[in-house]
Amino acid sequence: MSAPRDLDPASSVLAYFGAELRRLRTAAGISQEDLAQRISYSASLVGMIETARRAPARDFALRCDGVLDTGGTLARLWPLVSQEALPRWFRPFAEIEREATSIRTWEPLIVPGLLQTEDYARALITGWQPGDAAETVEQQVAARMERQRFVYDSSKSFEFLLWEPVLRASLVEPATMRAQLDRFQTVIGLPNVRFGIIPLGPVLQWTPQASVQVYTSDDTVAVAEDLAGEHWHREAETVAAYLRGIGLLWDEAVEGDEARALISAAASMLRGGS
Repeated sequence: MSAPRDLDPASSVLAYFGAELRRLRTAAGISQEDLAQRISYSASLVGMIETARRAPARDFALRCDGVLDTGGTLARLWPLVSQEALPRWFRPFAEIEREATSIRTWEPLIVPGLLQTEDYARALITGWQPGDAAETVEQQVAARMERQRFVYDSSKSFEFLLWEPVLRASLVEPATMRAQLDRFQTVIGLPNVRFGIIPLGPVLQWTPQASVQVYTSDDTVAVAEDLAGEHWHREAETVAAYLRGIGLLWDEAVEGDEARALISAAASMLRGGS
């Protein structure tokens, strides 16, 4: 059981959620260990959430509401907690991501956030934000994992197009990358996901500066990212140009069994090098 620490509920949404969870649990006469057992989470996680050291998943909030008979109090707080756990620069993306009916992604360098495993995400966040406290990193990892619910929501469609170097990147430990490759194999089978890989070799017909995401909704947006930052485009002609470019890239991609073979080959190389 995590020892209680001074917590100002007004300091953040995450602190308010933790204080409310502790208040509701205490009022119900349930210990952290008992609550953890009933909701099938660890007691240490319950303690970290109550002390604002970890952000809760939506499933966690729903299960706690059920066990504590709160009438949905924690689930109503959860969207605010989820938003706060995201880094500030990403919050505009999150809103667009929620509203989009389809998301098309071209990524030549790293695994897209919506497909990252927890360990891969943690390695990237730690590497890019080395000064952040461990609590901040874990909150961002949890928020990224929660965003991935969209991928398993058949009301949205996704296209993930990767360049083969993404499979072989040395940004993370071999074991972490192998688990990430296993995730790709699972995603290929989802009915609302198109997954492709462009093999090394051919000269690409269209070469954007870095990654591109096109979010289709009532207000379709294309976002191109490079070392200088994110470039947002809502003009119809610009968005259409990005869509044509992504279409050209798909002409050079492999899918299905051919994509699986590339992933398996990359995993074999990692096993040989670890």
